[in-house]
Amino acid sequence: MGDTPAMLRLSALACALLAGAALPDDPTEGLPRAEARPAPTPYPRPPGIERPDGEAPPGPVALAPDAATVGRMPEAGTVARFDFEAEEGALSLFEMTAWGYARGWTSSSRMVVLDAAGTTLASSDRDGGTVYTDVLPFVAPSTGAYALEVSTVESGFRYQVVRHAGYPKRAADVTYAAAVEDAVVHQWIGARGDRVRFRVLGEPGERIVLRAEPTNERGRKHKRGMRRRLAIRVAAGGDLANARERMGARGRDDGSFPDLVLDVSPGGTGGPRIAGSGHVAVVRVPDTGWLDVSVARSDEGAPGLFDLAIERGVAFQEVRVRVGDQDDDPLAGVRVALFQEPGLDLVGRGVTGEEGGLVLDVPVGDYTVVQSLEGAKAAAVRTRIEGGELNLVLSRD
Repeated sequence: MGDTPAMLRLSALACALLAGAALPDDPTEGLPRAEARPAPTPYPRPPGIERPDGEAPPGPVALAPDAATVGRMPEAGTVARFDFEAEEGALSLFEMTAWGYARGWTSSSRMVVLDAAGTTLASSDRDGGTVYTDVLPFVAPSTGAYALEVSTVESGFRYQVVRHAGYPKRAADVTYAAAVEDAVVHQWIGARGDRVRFRVLGEPGERIVLRAEPTNERGRKHKRGMRRRLAIRVAAGGDLANARERMGARGRDDGSFPDLVLDVSPGGTGGPRIAGSGHVAVVRVPDTGWLDVSVARSDEGAPGLFDLAIERGVAFQEVRVRVGDQDDDPLAGVRVALFQEPGLDLVGRGVTGEEGGLVLDVPVGDYTVVQSLEGAKAAAVRTRIEGGELNLVLSRD
């Protein structure tokens, strides 16, 4: 079995010590570890679409830390109550998903946290189509009993409510330490303007792929579908954040999950940022052995839970791309974008030169390749990249 990145890092430090070199300062000293976690799955599934005549509204339910519950809201005006205990300063992230009763269903919901006296301490309002999700963060001001109330304002729906209690309260300016052995770190992000910072350790010179995705599996699928629909617009030079369209309650983006944007800078070098667009970044660790990474949101809407995936030891391939027309004459000025499957992550793009070529350095894998040229119809092709050449054809018609 080969050495792990953590073992290699320790070996490098040991060699420096034997050579009499001064050990570098620990860039994560004093930083909290990124040790947040979502409530464990699987969660119970919501009840079916059949609505019994005269169905009674849901009764009060106790909601323990990291627990989930499901039920049915028969009609507008229904209120479901979930009683819970919380310690002073503890953060609870309430994640509510609403399912309608038919295709094209629309509804609206309200989540409210009340203290023992019935005073509203936190609230969130959402509306959406057949399925949508809302997240309400709540920090208990004192130890005691509280209640979460979920109500339906327009139409009934079936619900799943999860109380995530494994996330520590987060200060606005805190930076979390992601160690060499961390593959995924969890966090949550609030309203637009919020930003979560990480210091990611790595081996100097190694390539790392960073991805920020919703923690919710439905959210990950939702964003993948949206990226696929917008791939041609992104290939034409935009990014997901400015290419996205909101299409209404029955549309393609239900607004349940925030659009996440990564910003990466080489730690300790004073150099320019490496990436600042989109949810994925392919970066090289500088000689200092660390990166400063932040996750922000680019849209309005509800807060959300997210994962920062850190993929190490990725095999890369320098690919010589050539684009020609139907007569095999080279095409200059063609925008080529490489979207890695299955997540349709944009990991490489460029514009062909006079000979119809460009060179890209991307991870080995399966890709959707999108070509776009002003005045021509965009084209997409699926292929696997593990060799050094990629020959493409784009029709001018």
